Amino acid sequence: MVTCPKCLSEAAVSLDLDDGDTLRCPECDEAYSVAEVVAVIQSWSKLLPWLLSHPARTPECSAVKVA
Repeated sequence: MVTCPKCLSEAAVSLDLDDGDTLRCPECDEAYSVAEVVAVIQSWSKLLPWLLSHPARTPECSAVKVA
């Protein structure tokens, strides 16, 4: 199960074996390409390091209270 980039449902997407590039969501019946999946992953991968290192997520930083 993966999240469909079109409807955001968790679904068992299918892959068109004839072209190896077209995916289809059974929930919304939308088709999308592997390139679209790559674009979504790349856009979030740029932000992910910052999200994971944000001071509010770090125990030593969040334990310090500013008066």
